[in-house]
Amino acid sequence: MPGVLRTAAPRPLLAAVLFTAALLGAALLVGTLSLVRPASLAADLDRFDAGERATERRAVSAEVAGPLVGRARALWRAIGLAAIGEPEVALVVDRFHGRSFHELTAHDAQGRPIALLRLDPATGALASAVRLDFRERLLSGSTDAAAATAVARRTLAALGVRQPEGAPAARAAMNGALWVVSWPRVVGGVPVDRDGTTVRIWRSGGFHSLTVSERPLAAMARRLSVEEARRRLEALLPGLLASGALADARLERLDLRWVAPNDTFAAERADAPGMVLRLAWVAEFRFTGETGERVRALAAWIDAEDGSLLGGDVIR
Repeated sequence: MPGVLRTAAPRPLLAAVLFTAALLGAALLVGTLSLVRPASLAADLDRFDAGERATERRAVSAEVAGPLVGRARALWRAIGLAAIGEPEVALVVDRFHGRSFHELTAHDAQGRPIALLRLDPATGALASAVRLDFRERLLSGSTDAAAATAVARRTLAALGVRQPEGAPAARAAMNGALWVVSWPRVVGGVPVDRDGTTVRIWRSGGFHSLTVSERPLAAMARRLSVEEARRRLEALLPGLLASGALADARLERLDLRWVAPNDTFAAERADAPGMVLRLAWVAEFRFTGETGERVRALAAWIDAEDGSLLGGDVIR
């Protein structure tokens, strides 16, 4: 919808960009590009701010650790690790993502870590598992995408992880040494940004790792139509783009996605992404002209319930 972008009323932004660059250090956009408007410093003291420690490790009591160790041993057996000594148990608080995990680390006879598990403290659900005991034979064999997918499905069953709906995507990584089999999370037909289930399998067919991410989603009382989202976008753009960037912008797509609100266009927000995802109309722009020489793409996230700006992303 180029017409909306080209006819929006521009406002001068040079001073705003200089302020933003000083505030963020590695500014999203620099100098004469004048793309992003300013905002005040992050002031939410209850959330992670840049420069702070992102994770904390805390001890757990023997009463809490006992059942966790028993569950961990069963999971490790499922991925081929049977002889495990007494594992290290800790509560890991991830302040950046607003999550906590019970983390269990297994060691070999020399005290070297060979496996790690993370369990949800509230539900006991497996969030991640990884084998750290690399062996050369893991690179042998000729597992293809179909075989890797079959191994991934069996691994999920063995670990008691719910089989995701839909067909997974399998891609080779590490120059073909590893297969990455992923099931992106989809809720109500809408993709959930960066959530899903991923199993990594060595070329030999051996297990490397598993990650499961299912962050909470906000309840939505109503949903803006695509026409309403376009009108809201038209109203917001003059406050986001300088005149030159506005003229160079081309709307590539506008579709629904669950996203974690961020501070891309509002630095007064906390530096960490939101802990609860919201449904958003995601507008993705490409740029031509002078702007296109500095910025590849920009995404603006419009709240699908109230039309507010949730954040976005800038790719230079």
